[in-house]
Amino acid sequence: MTPTEFKYVLILAHFKHFGEASANCNVGQPTLSIAVKNLESALGIDLFERSQSSVCVAPLGEKISRQAQ
Repeated sequence: MTPTEFKYVLILAHFKHFGEASANCNVGQPTLSIAVKNLESALGIDLFERSQSSVCVAPLGEKISRQAQ
């Protein structure tokens, strides 16, 4: 778990879109996606609910986002 991973989670929670979040972070979408997935793996939970067309913050993701802020 790194500060950068938490930063990416906060920004993704704000934008709810991987492309917009990665552009805001000045990184490629795969970089942001891998960092978020690494944090989810380290915590053992899904922070986001993903579908083909959208990203929603999971209830535990919302709680962790608030704590990270």
